[in-house]
Amino acid sequence: MPTNVKSKNIFIFGGTTPSLKNQVLNTLHHIGVSSLLRAKKDGLLTVLSLHRISEERNSFWNPIHPKTFDQLLGYVKKNYRVIGFNELENENHSKSNKPLLILSFDDGYYDFYQHALPLLVKHNLPSNHNIVNECASSNRTIWTQKLNLVFEHHLQTSSPLTIDYSDRKSSLADFGNSWMTYYLDTFKTLLNLPLNERESVLNNLIEGSGIDLSCRMMNWEEIKECSSNLVEIGSHTFTHDSLGTIKDVEALKKEILESKTQTENALGKKVDVFALPNGQTGSLADEVITNSDYKFVLYANDELNAIPDSNSHGPIKISRINLVDEPLPHMALRLEQFHKMLRKYV
Repeated sequence: MPTNVKSKNIFIFGGTTPSLKNQVLNTLHHIGVSSLLRAKKDGLLTVLSLHRISEERNSFWNPIHPKTFDQLLGYVKKNYRVIGFNELENENHSKSNKPLLILSFDDGYYDFYQHALPLLVKHNLPSNHNIVNECASSNRTIWTQKLNLVFEHHLQTSSPLTIDYSDRKSSLADFGNSWMTYYLDTFKTLLNLPLNERESVLNNLIEGSGIDLSCRMMNWEEIKECSSNLVEIGSHTFTHDSLGTIKDVEALKKEILESKTQTENALGKKVDVFALPNGQTGSLADEVITNSDYKFVLYANDELNAIPDSNSHGPIKISRINLVDEPLPHMALRLEQFHKMLRKYV
């Protein structure tokens, strides 16, 4: 998921230069705006949507740097009561003197095991990580990461990139030579294509290009170790397909239900959390999810949550706030909903 797309969800200051924007956000955080907004979260649950924690850089989907993640953990540990989904229905959270927060990760990249887990252990914080089964079983590279690598390759090598869909072709020139605009259009287009068409487009881009697609994912043994260190494992589907494009019920059951069963068998623990790939779903997928025994289904829609009722029936819909690679003051303002608030008036 392109979680750091600045043209999509970060630049909210019009024509302001990046340096001035950074100065403004840093100042707002340090004079206490983050604290003021957090004070309004009494009785609300904040769930963060996180992906990669790595020193690796990518112009289109930049992982959060481990040093910044360490700072983020320090911030949430100080200002929130950090819990897991499995704690939501077991305690009286009205007694907490801090708002509640859950750290939720998707995809199962190896850099979580390499960089994030040691920092979570250091801070003694629980988290949730939602796994793609094919990635855990065969180190498969999900289609969103392939797209990130394709665009980064062409940007860095200044080589032309033409994308051939069944009904049209697109090139950088079609988007005013803006790489990010081109990337966003491609992501949105592929997101809505059926699996075979999406894979055909990507395979044509990759074949013979020399693009390095290597990207290590956690295997089941590493996932088990995470599970033994306060990481609640959830499902992120079997293959990371876009659920709204799947019209076959049996295929949906594999993505949603078989992924759950296989993960439970691998870990010897119940899986209660299901995270929608790229936050996307559809009516058929919703029906399968509703009839499952998941307790929580996770979206990525930049909203806060009421504390779930322990007597709720069926999967509880949970909103998440997407965090991107940026300085801690900016991150703090984002998770306190400053950016969302400002967008209402800009």
